[in-house]
Amino acid sequence: MVDKQQSLLNPPTLSEIGGTGWPEVLIQLFWSIIVLVGIFLFSCCVHPLFVKLPEPLKKFIRKWIGHFEEEPIFREFETRINLMQFCCSIITVILWIFKTYIFEVPPEIFWLEFIINIFYIFAYVLDATRYQFDPMHTFSSNSLIDVFTVIPLFIQNGGFSFCGELCPRPSWVTFSYIRAVRVLFTWTEIEHSSVFSEVEEFTKAMTRSMIKFVVIVIFFAGTMFVFETLGDLPGGSDKELSTGMGSTSFFTMCYYTFVTISTVGYGDYSPATVLGRLFVIAVILGGVLFFSIETGTIMAIAKLSATGKGRFTPRNLRAKHVLVIGGGVVSGSIS
Repeated sequence: MVDKQQSLLNPPTLSEIGGTGWPEVLIQLFWSIIVLVGIFLFSCCVHPLFVKLPEPLKKFIRKWIGHFEEEPIFREFETRINLMQFCCSIITVILWIFKTYIFEVPPEIFWLEFIINIFYIFAYVLDATRYQFDPMHTFSSNSLIDVFTVIPLFIQNGGFSFCGELCPRPSWVTFSYIRAVRVLFTWTEIEHSSVFSEVEEFTKAMTRSMIKFVVIVIFFAGTMFVFETLGDLPGGSDKELSTGMGSTSFFTMCYYTFVTISTVGYGDYSPATVLGRLFVIAVILGGVLFFSIETGTIMAIAKLSATGKGRFTPRNLRAKHVLVIGGGVVSGSIS
């Protein structure tokens, strides 16, 4: 009991726990980038072949998988894949949170994540097939999330020796919590499926808002945990000067100014000089005015855009005409 109380009062540091660090995490990112480049080069080779597929095979793909933004004819298969993607991503996030409390990767968790990763790869191939292995689709948000969350889980136990210092090393810290964002993206697709066709819009909106809130919390909390656990990057620590306000630097003052101008005020820093306190008063008042004015400006622009007013900015500078379509067009011809 005494040891447990002491561990609660004096939690262990990363140097005492071990098993991870910036070198291990940077190697994970390195191999993820290598795989991403490999997928891009593979797509460059395969894409021309997919464009020239026989017509029966193209119809099969359109029927079950879809074609670019075009939905598949039979959406039941896609819906089931999305539901599995949704559930597996939640499991991956839960396992990541669990590993942050035990500071290791037990074999049973590693193999469970390994099996889930196989499904992620299968879903990734289906999505790539839908887009005919378009090389640029490699850099879509879903593809990037898959690569940078799946590859680290495959190599999180290390055990490689063929590449020297660049070989993956054991690390219980990964970026797999980012799959929470995949949960949100997948839920958006599930919402438009037949599963929720009879659900009221209010219920959908409330559920969507709740999922967005949870995803934002997990993403921000996970990122802060990784950064604060691993510490500063090698050679990237801030050089601070001891003052009456505390340890300060330009970057520290940027953080303090942002917190102050947004009127959050954590209280971790407070000015000690008369000039500093007078200036902070001006900063707080200026921050209130700034956000009030800018918010009003943005809302006004959004209102103009929603009503079809405001200045038109062409997306294609080569275009020589504008199509006006809607109930407001009652006569005349469009040329």
